Amino acid sequence: MGVDWIHFSESGVLLVCLYEHGDKLPVFNIAGFCDFLLPSDKFPLGFAFDCDDPNFPLTGLRFVGLMSMIDPPRAAVPDAVAKCRSAGIKVIMVTGDHPITAKAIAKSVGIISEGKINFYPGWLFLMLVK
Repeated sequence: MGVDWIHFSESGVLLVCLYEHGDKLPVFNIAGFCDFLLPSDKFPLGFAFDCDDPNFPLTGLRFVGLMSMIDPPRAAVPDAVAKCRSAGIKVIMVTGDHPITAKAIAKSVGIISEGKINFYPGWLFLMLVK
């Protein structure tokens, strides 16, 4: 779980967007929204909140909502992949998605099956294609 963003109001209410990406539902982004009334003596206006290394409470929050998003591939992609393959073109996918998400998308459009699958970090991929 990570902290995506926060909002701190003048009234001292902290709104936190927590997210879980890719572990259980590979093509979904799931965000939970929580709030918490912060003490003004410890968190004055202008406090420098840090989402990467949270310097604010992540326990005792009040759950206020949940949102799930999916950004599916365009409908024409599976057919385009099949046409490329039938023409002898090797299809690869380059993405910044989490590897589990990328695998699910690649399966859904016919780029991969249950066979051998290679995932390369960007820096290694760039070295391989030079």
